[in-house]
Amino acid sequence: IGAVLLTAAGYFRTETRYQVSAQLIKRDVPDSFRAGEIGEAFKPRTLSNATLIGLAGSTNVLSRVAERADPPISLSLLRRSTEVAEQRGTDYLFLTLSGYTSSEATVELANIWAEEVVDYTREMQSRESREIRQYLQQELDSNQAELERVSTGLLDYTRREGLVSIDKQIDAKLRAIGELDLRYETSRLE
Repeated sequence: IGAVLLTAAGYFRTETRYQVSAQLIKRDVPDSFRAGEIGEAFKPRTLSNATLIGLAGSTNVLSRVAERADPPISLSLLRRSTEVAEQRGTDYLFLTLSGYTSSEATVELANIWAEEVVDYTREMQSRESREIRQYLQQELDSNQAELERVSTGLLDYTRREGLVSIDKQIDAKLRAIGELDLRYETSRLE
């Protein structure tokens, strides 16, 4: 009688559990480029596998998944239902999700989770790119202001010294030297 009661209680308390695994491949960031003539090379931060594992299971990513989930799921239940692992020696990251609603809902939730992990890393890279763009724009503005200052100074100098055009004056002096050389040679021959 006890075995029958325990079996009946177990039958009513058990639920079908669905488990889905998604596999993500980590790609390296593009090559570095030089931020300035004497500056250090800029290379976007690379995410280590441990960082990526922590990111995939973070509250930031999981809360975004919970917001998009249909049917709704709480963040605490989602956190207990997820597992992130890496395959040693590779760039593969495995996202495993357990669900009780249906197989379709579990697959859909796993897809949302994978999308959010990818989107979150893209947003991080985009944020970093905006920061380096702002830095480069400041450097460009500074260089442009310095170039304008130097150009103004050169223009003031040429006006003050009465120089029309340095290139034209150099050409005229070279022509005069050439004519003097020709006269010298002609006089010597005569």
